[in-house]
Amino acid sequence: MNYPKKVRLVEVGPRDGLQNEARPVSVEAKVKLIDALSAAGHSAVEAGSFDEVIVTSFIAGKYETVPKKMFNELILEVNPTITAVATLLIAVTVLALAAVTLVLGRAGKLRQTLVER
Repeated sequence: MNYPKKVRLVEVGPRDGLQNEARPVSVEAKVKLIDALSAAGHSAVEAGSFDEVIVTSFIAGKYETVPKKMFNELILEVNPTITAVATLLIAVTVLALAAVTLVLGRAGKLRQTLVER
């Protein structure tokens, strides 16, 4: 077998591992952890990431965010008002995306027609 001569290890504990803590971890504690990992020989330590807003709003931990509350109540059908508003927002978003797709598709056909002339 051909094994690589070098392997790059990336420590993601400060980014992913601290999400399961019962309470938020202070910045000072995170810096200490990153310093300790660097001192232990890790050359790459990931301390943060820029995830999609939609994804992070749904998995925001124990905090009750508006999208998370709307999604939970939409699924659990707890509050009919929230469920109705969430359904309308989803429908409006889907219709808006469909309209943009349609307009862009027609604009592309028009552009092709003009180029052909």
